[in-house]
Amino acid sequence: MKVLKMQYLGLIIWILGMSSCASSKKITIFSELKNETSTPIVVGKIDKTIKSGDILQITIFSQDEMTKQMLNNSAAAAAGVNAASGYLVDDSGCIKFPLLGSVKCSGLSKEQLEDTMAMTLIGRKLVLDPIVSIRISNFKITLLGEVNRPGVFNIQNERISIIEAIGLAGDLTVFAQRNNILLIREENGKRYYKRFSLNDETLFSKDFYYLQNQDILYFEPSKGKAATIDRSTQYISLGLTALSVIMLIYIQLTATVK
Repeated sequence: MKVLKMQYLGLIIWILGMSSCASSKKITIFSELKNETSTPIVVGKIDKTIKSGDILQITIFSQDEMTKQMLNNSAAAAAGVNAASGYLVDDSGCIKFPLLGSVKCSGLSKEQLEDTMAMTLIGRKLVLDPIVSIRISNFKITLLGEVNRPGVFNIQNERISIIEAIGLAGDLTVFAQRNNILLIREENGKRYYKRFSLNDETLFSKDFYYLQNQDILYFEPSKGKAATIDRSTQYISLGLTALSVIMLIYIQLTATVK
């Protein structure tokens, strides 16, 4: 009798295990990295070229406090510009800056624009020794798809890698494809698409490893997730079937004991 009960118990455990079993998924990253190896860190120059749609926070420093206040606040207010919120680079690639008028920004790096504005201020004898500081205040990236917290993320220091971006989004879900990630980037009026793998051992040296302003990362779901969604009703049916079998076995066990 005990042997019979153990057989039935084993059958019940097998049924429950089969009802909750899911196909294994490759959910690791960096799987192609070799153990105990080292590679030199190569950090390329991060492209921070100013583009239309960027919002620039521009601060001008001068030894003359009155001139500094005029350039950063008073003149901006007179021109109807909120200097605190920044200057929007319009579709023509320009900003309207107090006392300087239209300033071409698109296609320049921040350092180039800083030098250009400083030289213009000196050339017009507005400031003798200006220091121009520029930052992109609306630097943002978007993560969509199989991440735990999809959304738009503002990046204060204008520097973020793909791995750091994934960390901001709370890591990937178990359903995300690690070998087929899509990067969408806009440059020079064109939209570019790049697919890459997180298991590529050369990922850290790729020119797109550090993201640019307004980049979009999309993490596609694996086939397993689609199958899971499609089979949701099947799982319910399987559970009911398993419950029915368990009840039948219980009835048979009770009858055998009697």
